[in-house]
Amino acid sequence: MPAAKNSSGVRPSIHNVAAYAGVSIATVSKVMHGDKTVRPENVKSVQNAIEALGYRINPLAADLRRGRRNLIGIIVPSYDDPYYASLIGALEREAERRGYALAATSSRNSEKRELELVGRMEDWRVSGVILVPVKNENGPSARALNESEMAAVFIDNVTGGNGTETIAFDYHAAIRDIVAQTARLGHKRILVPVQDQKSQSQMRLASYLVEQLKAAVPGADIQVLPSPFRREKLAEALAEIFGSAERPTLVLSFCELAITLCLNVARRLEWHVPDDLSLFSFKPAAWMRAMEPAIGVVQLPIDNAAVTIMDTIFQKIENNATASRDWLLPCKVDFGQSLTTPRARVRRKFG
Repeated sequence: MPAAKNSSGVRPSIHNVAAYAGVSIATVSKVMHGDKTVRPENVKSVQNAIEALGYRINPLAADLRRGRRNLIGIIVPSYDDPYYASLIGALEREAERRGYALAATSSRNSEKRELELVGRMEDWRVSGVILVPVKNENGPSARALNESEMAAVFIDNVTGGNGTETIAFDYHAAIRDIVAQTARLGHKRILVPVQDQKSQSQMRLASYLVEQLKAAVPGADIQVLPSPFRREKLAEALAEIFGSAERPTLVLSFCELAITLCLNVARRLEWHVPDDLSLFSFKPAAWMRAMEPAIGVVQLPIDNAAVTIMDTIFQKIENNATASRDWLLPCKVDFGQSLTTPRARVRRKFG
């Protein structure tokens, strides 16, 4: 969005921001580039001035650093996942706060397209690239980024330990908390719907969940359901599963749609959540927290993650980065009220 103009029709400049905030132009520049040496009160003054004046620099202007634009690129596997939409929004805010723009693209879960997009980022002369790899940070796209002059940070679908800068949520710790709760409550029949079999990260997490469940709940009947693309097919699969005599008492889902359809089954059969059916989702959505009872979810600190990601990539852009490291950001497990000890018997059977 273009910068707002003042009453005389002139766009506010960095000089105006400095004067409004009562600081030097150099301080304004440092704040916009995320320099941590600026005093907190000056950071606040500059941010207030930027907001009040509607100041925005032109990220495609000729003021380029090392021949590169004030532009950060991000490549995600898909726009379909609400999580990526939220993350892109948070990263965009952090980029703009530093005087940069964010260019978001989707690899459509294709490694070939992912590599092509890395080439486009180079053509666009972006200063840095945030990559959510289709598989992990060891693929051809990651190698191309590491060989380029662009600063690069790899996030989300990453394993770490290979000398690149990786940032991921600590899902493993969250899974261990969920498994411990499952064991305490005494669930033995567990359904694990997985939304996207193409997602290496999601399949790794589902495998880790099953591994932990088998260790913590001896004799547990654990069924992994690769969710069909069409809603009707998934509904049919769930109808068959819940129509069995040994139907699940707990759903630990990586698929938001599966949670919705499980609730439909419960309503139809007049089951009580959580007494007859306990629900937990690894794909948090606002409506799940508004349910009565609230559905358990893994809450991701997206705003804090965006700050960490941008701080890391700007350190690389400014050549101030220390040795590459692997970041694990903690998740919050909110069990809500949708998990409880399962009933000894089910009142009605699906059919």
